[in-house]
Amino acid sequence: MEHGAAASPPASAIGWVVCLLGAAVVALGLYLAVRSEVDPAIAALAVMLAGLSPAIMFDGTAVLARSWRERGWRFERERVLVKIVGTIVASVLIGGAVAIFPFFHRDEFAALAEAAPLWAPAVAIAALVYVVFADALLREPLDGLYALGALALGRPSDRNALNNFLRTQIVKLFFFPLMLLYCASDIAFFREVAAPFQPFQSMGDFEWFNRLLFAGDVALSGMGYLATLRLFNWDVREAEPTLQGWVVCLICYEPFFPAVERAFLAYRSSEQGSGIPTDSFAHAPWIAAILAFNAIYLSATIAFGPLFSNLTRRAIITSGPYRYTKHPAYLAKNIGWWLYSTPYFLGGSFASALRGAAMLAGVSAIYFARARCEERTLRHDPVYRAYSAYIAEHGIFAHVRRALRLPSKNYESVE
Repeated sequence: MEHGAAASPPASAIGWVVCLLGAAVVALGLYLAVRSEVDPAIAALAVMLAGLSPAIMFDGTAVLARSWRERGWRFERERVLVKIVGTIVASVLIGGAVAIFPFFHRDEFAALAEAAPLWAPAVAIAALVYVVFADALLREPLDGLYALGALALGRPSDRNALNNFLRTQIVKLFFFPLMLLYCASDIAFFREVAAPFQPFQSMGDFEWFNRLLFAGDVALSGMGYLATLRLFNWDVREAEPTLQGWVVCLICYEPFFPAVERAFLAYRSSEQGSGIPTDSFAHAPWIAAILAFNAIYLSATIAFGPLFSNLTRRAIITSGPYRYTKHPAYLAKNIGWWLYSTPYFLGGSFASALRGAAMLAGVSAIYFARARCEERTLRHDPVYRAYSAYIAEHGIFAHVRRALRLPSKNYESVE
């Protein structure tokens, strides 16, 4: 255990109240999207953009005003021109990826593609204006965007800054369309399936409420990938530099996880039982407990506000459930999976139960490895090291260790 930890965690990079306001806007946006007849993908994008409004009003504008007071405005033409070249090159590379890979040509994105002649020029102009304004206000040094422009112009470039910039764009290009697809699918689902009138009476009720929680999660997650704005201090400091970190993260998402699950981790089997019977007194509490842990998972995403992003180090979150443990999302999600699956395991043969439990343990092991890799990158930030010391002293598991009188010397855990 790290000694000398503070009595309270470091300040969170963004306030919990601001994040709750953003979540409320997203919830309202999802409700309106479901009630509307707007194409689901366009509606999902609108929900994500609207969800950023509280963070921009209460956090982003404060950062912007402080930058204006401290630095003023200074336009340096040569540096800006190089960054504009970098922006154009990045746009061409992203456009090429969108044109090549089949995922971006799914039917769910058809309406967005058809509207591209309207929104693409506006986005391009906004991006160029943003580059000019952000550079003139922040007067950033030779960052990744500059490095890309310099490389395109045949000038010397910062290799580390360039690699970090390119990794960041790959993260956004992979995850944002995926979150948009999930959110659009959820909107389409809720348009077709009405809310249950008697909650917790069947597994169908559970699936409806569970999907509602995860609809909020993917909308908030996608919002984070849209908001990597240096102007508001929401930029990516470091994208995951190791292959191991990328593998244990990407394996948890489509298209990788379905293939891995079918081949190695198919813990759900037809040989298992049917869960807790609906007429059992334990059925409703069982469903409620699973939903409660999935709600904790959602609250962990809420706590990030506009700063959510896989495979990156942006800023340190210490509010909401992160005040009590370093990995509330992974803990809650895995506990929810075990709560859901255990009655099915116990309803079948001993062999099928053992096999299912072993496979689900494999899934949990992936998330343990994922947490370890994330901590390795986050420890580059001194704020995270202070936060980690606080959790080691005051987190949930620290209290459990003391209650059980377990040794804590040199203790480092994924908590």
